[in-house]
Amino acid sequence: MSQQLRRAGEAVPLLAIFDTPAPAPSAFPRRKDWTDAQWLAVIAYEVGVFLGHDLGVTSGDLAPLDSEEQLALIAARIRSCSSELGSIGEAELLAQLNVYRSNFMIRYLPPADFVPVPIALFQTTEIEAGEETPSDEVARLRNPYRGDGSATRHRRFG
Repeated sequence: MSQQLRRAGEAVPLLAIFDTPAPAPSAFPRRKDWTDAQWLAVIAYEVGVFLGHDLGVTSGDLAPLDSEEQLALIAARIRSCSSELGSIGEAELLAQLNVYRSNFMIRYLPPADFVPVPIALFQTTEIEAGEETPSDEVARLRNPYRGDGSATRHRRFG
């Protein structure tokens, strides 16, 4: 998507991909009575875990705030502890909230005749000349392999 935007002449200062879980199998929507404050507190917690910093945001902190203030508070906390996510704003958090909430609200049951297939992940290991050594945050993004045996990882050298 960022490449398409750049080709169209748009500036793309940051491409951030949040690894949200796929919908878990469920015949009924879950957490449909949750408030935005509760959803955003969970998102803040998960972003904090990813960044290795407690953002110090609870649903109780967010509840008395209006929607814009909730988003602004979390965005400010993220920016205060991450140079890599320094340009994150309220619009990006609102989009994440909508995706996250939708994942839990969906009624999803995989087909009964599901057949598992092998997955291969390909990863480069070289660093381009002149490329900076990545921060710990970016290094974690580059190595998402969890090693649970469900996928085969292939590393390409040179």
